[in-house]
Amino acid sequence: MNPEDALQALTFQQKMILWTGFLKDGFDYTEFEWLYHTISKNVVPNRIEWELSLHTAMQNLKYTIQVSPNDFELYDGHGCRRYFSFNSTSYAERAFLKILFPLNT
Repeated sequence: MNPEDALQALTFQQKMILWTGFLKDGFDYTEFEWLYHTISKNVVPNRIEWELSLHTAMQNLKYTIQVSPNDFELYDGHGCRRYFSFNSTSYAERAFLKILFPLNT
């Protein structure tokens, strides 16, 4: 099975589990590498479901985001600021940013 088919086979609940594992425990699952590459090629299957599952995971973990014209701040449910970068080696971070900021895709 190729990565695009594997991503297509994931349920909404499984996507939420992936996002939760990343946001709560920093897990960089292989699926995020596949997701990042498919987003980069603009061929991600069910992108809206990935967006909704991320939003739901963030809501469940009480994450908040503050966006200004030149910057954004992300806080976890404990009020601690979280930092993510496109320069990271974490595909989860990069996929997260591409989902949040689709204009940078």
